[in-house]
Amino acid sequence: MLMEIAKGNFAFKIDRTEHNDVIEALSVQLNMMAEELRENFNHLTYVAPHLAYQHLVAFAIILDKNYNIILFTKNTTSLVGKNEDELTGNSFSNLLSVNCLQEWENMKLQLEKDDFIQESLDLEFKTSENLLVSSRCSVSLLSNNLSIKGSILITFFQTVLQQKEKDLIYREKSMSKWDVRTMQEIHDYIFQNLDKPLPSTRDLAHKYGINEHKLKKGFKTLFGTSPFKYYNNLRLEEARALIRNTNLPLEAIASKLGYKSYPHFSLYFKKKFGYSPLTYQKSSA
Repeated sequence: MLMEIAKGNFAFKIDRTEHNDVIEALSVQLNMMAEELRENFNHLTYVAPHLAYQHLVAFAIILDKNYNIILFTKNTTSLVGKNEDELTGNSFSNLLSVNCLQEWENMKLQLEKDDFIQESLDLEFKTSENLLVSSRCSVSLLSNNLSIKGSILITFFQTVLQQKEKDLIYREKSMSKWDVRTMQEIHDYIFQNLDKPLPSTRDLAHKYGINEHKLKKGFKTLFGTSPFKYYNNLRLEEARALIRNTNLPLEAIASKLGYKSYPHFSLYFKKKFGYSPLTYQKSSA
């Protein structure tokens, strides 16, 4: 588990046991830590997209009519930590945790009743290191290829999160690397000063040595909106993270992020997320 976390993979968790002992307590703590790291990294990908990226990996497994594995994408071996010989011909249920075996049995009953089924369900896969990885899977029957007619296709995705320390990410090849770097420096300035009023676009352009038109166009190209709207969105996202991960009073969070008053903060928060800070605080408790 610690090795996976060290590699930046926070999707795995340790299977729970019925034992009330120190090892079980440590397992719970590690699972909670991995979940919190994943949430924090997701937040990083939002507030600093040039420092992080997400890579979506697709997996597919084909079963025969007896629910044994006959084909699979090569990356499946890395997911479960087994070689091809260990997967081929093996029962699909052997890849699953005890927690979801009943749900898989229910799915098998549906597959036997409906020739045109295409359903989704949450499954937990066991790795060779006895870790679990959860995924939303799509299950459907194959019928267009006579050689594998009646076979079952299971597809799912995993998001691999990794920090990117070097190469800068930018969307427009027409932007020079210098312009991209300048826009990202402006972004970082905004992010590091969320508790202060945002300077005008003119003042920001003067501060970073570019003209106002280039700043507006370049920032929108890179981040999809104006500096002012981005600043407001960042403050609200930061506020939501603080509510979820700290015990700070809502008034203190509003003050920390530079809002004039709590009612003013609450109004903008509800407008963006559809619920009040107090409602979110109660749901996160």
